[in-house]
Amino acid sequence: MTLPASRPLLLLAALLPAAALSQSPPAPSVPSQDPASASPGANFNNQFPGLDPSGGLLRFNGQTWAVENNLLFKARFEKFLATPEEMSAQEAAHRQILNEIIALLDPNVLKPQTVTEAYRLLARASGFVGDSRLCDTLSNAIYSVWQSKRNQGQLAQANVILEEERARTRRNMATSASADAGGLRASNASQSGSAITQAGRLESLTEGAARIQANNVKSDLSELQAKIQFQGLLLQFFIQRRFHHVIIGTRFYRVLFSDGDSKLNLPDATQNPFKASGMPPTVSTIDSLANEAMHDTKTNVQAFHKLYEMGELRSASERLRDALIIGEFMPETRTVPFERKRRVLNFLQKAEQLKSALEVRDYGTALQTLEGPDGLLKIAPDFDSSKYRSLIETTRSTARLMLSKARNAAISGDREGFEKSLNDAAAIWPNNPELAEVASKAFQAGDAGAQALQEMEQLIAQKNTRRIAEDPGRFLAAVQTATPEKQAQLKAILDEFKTIEGSLMAAREMDRQGNPAGAWEAVEQAGKRFPGDLNLSQAHALYTTKAADFVRIVRRAQEHETRAQAPSSLAWYLTAQRLYPKSELAADAIKRLQVEVLTSVKH
Repeated sequence: MTLPASRPLLLLAALLPAAALSQSPPAPSVPSQDPASASPGANFNNQFPGLDPSGGLLRFNGQTWAVENNLLFKARFEKFLATPEEMSAQEAAHRQILNEIIALLDPNVLKPQTVTEAYRLLARASGFVGDSRLCDTLSNAIYSVWQSKRNQGQLAQANVILEEERARTRRNMATSASADAGGLRASNASQSGSAITQAGRLESLTEGAARIQANNVKSDLSELQAKIQFQGLLLQFFIQRRFHHVIIGTRFYRVLFSDGDSKLNLPDATQNPFKASGMPPTVSTIDSLANEAMHDTKTNVQAFHKLYEMGELRSASERLRDALIIGEFMPETRTVPFERKRRVLNFLQKAEQLKSALEVRDYGTALQTLEGPDGLLKIAPDFDSSKYRSLIETTRSTARLMLSKARNAAISGDREGFEKSLNDAAAIWPNNPELAEVASKAFQAGDAGAQALQEMEQLIAQKNTRRIAEDPGRFLAAVQTATPEKQAQLKAILDEFKTIEGSLMAAREMDRQGNPAGAWEAVEQAGKRFPGDLNLSQAHALYTTKAADFVRIVRRAQEHETRAQAPSSLAWYLTAQRLYPKSELAADAIKRLQVEVLTSVKH
């Protein structure tokens, strides 16, 4: 059964805009016919962004995504978990100023001096790093509105002057008309001049009326433009999830535009979410949603702390995820202790390790990650391991069955059946410790074993060890009667193949996540150990092209280091680290060169 999403959770587009979601790598998409999206009126007809808490599904514009598999969100969540909490005195002072501004603009205590004081505090608040100069932007918008109102005042004063001039002209016209009527002997020339004068005055009246009308239109347009700009800024703050700034902005809006008109005058495309949801597109709606989002963030963080203290780390991580989605910049979220965030990050990393181990069919590591001393079930007892356990046990049982068939084939002298069963067992569970044991006890058909050993020698001479690793069962059986050196050589080849495949898999995953620099570094390090592997060489060429800037900077750093130019080499490595902060190659070089530079400075 799908749980209804609260309104702030419906505003996930602030974090995962439709463009970013549509361009994300092929994360598992949820079928469009899931029950929640098919039900009448679900999530406001599935047009407004919505989160289904029961499955972590984001629905927007008629499509559905699994939030936990979205790389954009996962990267942002991991960045948050790896960032120390904001407990500095500056952060506390910034929050205090924002709360003070909100209190000064409270309608119950609002006075001209409180508005002035609140405006003055915006300049102080904008000086804090955590504010991102948003208060400065709001301050400029308020100043623009005041400037617009001053222009409106000047236009109104001009209209008063024009109206006075029109009244004077009307009086003159009346006086002239009365004098002409009383002058019985006025000459024709005099009467003609009087008519011309009256026509000029009539034209002056018409021009004055037109100017007054034009000034009124300018005044109305000026106020409407100011409203549109200010409303656009409020919506921008809301999308950025800067809810304190939203509240401050809406309260200033009511002060600046006291006509009671809070309807959004933004383009229809901007208001579509409000229309689809049935909520009125007004400033009050934005204010209400911001307040509700702040409340939901607080309750999510409170739930996180309670679940964390109860040891339910999986549920706690989900509540912290929900808090980040709604209120990433709320103080309750930013001040979560770093120690607790690190434990959540450790849990998520363990869960990813479990998935990775299952993907490469390393079921021994998967079981250790799940049930070991530091496994998932130890750090998060509420972790649901049933499907993982079932997969591991089923696969292990199937692999043991294949090994049993291989033993029976060896006993009966069925060489072909033995090799097939052994290869099947290796394909199901490549790292099965029982695999080598069965191979060591298997019989050796003299000619076939000798032929396999000879072929292995030829493949080694040709540096085609990949062919050996792709058919491990036959060569494992062949070396059982060979020298220990030959057995060790085959083991090294298989271990090498495992390392190479692991590096290639890691590189592909990083490239899929949009990290070509990490992919290049993975194959670069593996290529130094195994320079003869064709697949590594091809991958190296591919990722060198994709991460051209990073590779060029690293090569430049290496050249300077080779020429014993430690300071310049260190600078290049620091540049490379800025491009790819997680680069182990750059980090190791920086540590090494820092020692060298400091040593040279001391001497």
